[in-house]
Amino acid sequence: EDHLRFMLDRITVRSAVFEEQISLLRETLATVFEGQHDFMEAARMLQAISLESGQRSISDNQKLNIYIRILRCLLEEDEAIEADAYLNRASHLVTPTTDPAILVHFKLCQARIFDAKRRFLDAGIRYYELSLMSDHVAAEERQFCLAAALVCAVLAPAGPPRSNFLNTLYKNEATHSLEHFTILEKMFLDRLITPVELEQFAATLRPHQMALLADGTTVLTRAVIEHNVLAASKIFDNIATETLATLLGLTPAKAERFARGMIESGRLMGKIDQVSGIIDFASQE
Repeated sequence: EDHLRFMLDRITVRSAVFEEQISLLRETLATVFEGQHDFMEAARMLQAISLESGQRSISDNQKLNIYIRILRCLLEEDEAIEADAYLNRASHLVTPTTDPAILVHFKLCQARIFDAKRRFLDAGIRYYELSLMSDHVAAEERQFCLAAALVCAVLAPAGPPRSNFLNTLYKNEATHSLEHFTILEKMFLDRLITPVELEQFAATLRPHQMALLADGTTVLTRAVIEHNVLAASKIFDNIATETLATLLGLTPAKAERFARGMIESGRLMGKIDQVSGIIDFASQE
């Protein structure tokens, strides 16, 4: 490492002449840092490589490889926001003829960034696509991606897009052996999820998936509450706000707020009569 740094320092002063050599040294040093699990230093080394130089010809494939290496290093350090900028650059270079091995790494980076940004439906779809790439992804990694897709589906906001994705996962028999299949099945079949099931599922989540939202709930708590509202709408034509609150384990005011938000966003068909305290799920606006 010291020898490589010495060489890099010496030739960097004449970067216009030794641009190719500087790039090779930076890539080599990045590999050294990756081996030491110093992923931030590896990312910084790769970020310093000039990819838009007029001094040498750099193919889109070479650029894509560098961007994906940067992405993977940043994600190892949980720097999803910084990684997102490189994901955008990489996405412009991905084509139908992109090497499948490179495409796998790109999709995985995409899934991890969407996951970190709490775009759980998008993340789940990417993880699921990876779980189907049997020619290019090892069986153990496909199983990991399928499990990640299930978790993201549970965390995604309730509504038709998530319902469609739950349907896809449920119909794939490979999900039936997963740890959290029971909660997937309940969501698909519109059954109420109990506090115990919620707690067991929460214990397996990563920190960013359990972060508090502005209203003091977690993504999971909100997702399960919204699911249970939808489940209640399939059981009852109408329901008293207080009864719904009991089912959800919330105060009547909070239960009404969740139902109203879902109705206003088009994810639940119904109407709330505040005078009578009744939510009519059969009403069509």
